[in-house]
Amino acid sequence: MRQNKRALRYHRLTLIVSGVVIAGVGLARMLQVKQVVTDTTSQPLLSWGLLAGGFLCIVLALVPMAWITRATNTASGRDMTEGQQAHSSLPEARPAHHAYLNLSLLLLAIRELWLRHRAKGGVPVEATVELAYHTDPVAKKVFRAEMRYSYGFEGRQFSGRVARDYFLNFKAADKLASLRRGEKVIVLVKPDQPEISYYASGFGFIEAIVFAPLILFTCAFCLIVPPLLVWAFLINK
Repeated sequence: MRQNKRALRYHRLTLIVSGVVIAGVGLARMLQVKQVVTDTTSQPLLSWGLLAGGFLCIVLALVPMAWITRATNTASGRDMTEGQQAHSSLPEARPAHHAYLNLSLLLLAIRELWLRHRAKGGVPVEATVELAYHTDPVAKKVFRAEMRYSYGFEGRQFSGRVARDYFLNFKAADKLASLRRGEKVIVLVKPDQPEISYYASGFGFIEAIVFAPLILFTCAFCLIVPPLLVWAFLINK
């Protein structure tokens, strides 16, 4: 929990600093009447965007984390009974994973949505838990909870996995990681493509939606903004 709070403070500070820098660059270019990018009529195309994007980053950084925590924990805890809560306990942490600038949080959420859509109307099949665990964060990155399972369908054996990255949704992670090897769960299997199966992680998608702007902006800032600013200053010399 302490590591997670440190990671959140780090991301909040990063977002504020990035917002101030970006808004400052946009404002400076506007005051100098030198637009970063102009069209044929010399109208600004990017300076206003930099200014607005910087202010948006600062606003997002000021959103109380308690609001996000309450929303994610409420969504994931609706279907947890008292018995399940008493039974849940986190196993030994596994080695840290690769988060790819925390894009994995969004990618795994999209993967679950895709599997849920593909397995919609599928056949319920009993599966056996092969592995369930959670990881510690890598530096300032997200946590991960994962469960792998195997199942049989029409005489053939298949395997599947459900994995989600998170910052705050500890209830759902606790529930998923508490499954033990050999325990039975029910998964939905697509009859015409039995290699596709779906097991609900219990995480929901509130956290992924809330953090999406921060994660996408961070990736864009790291990969696109620096070379764009260099190019802009070079062509305006």
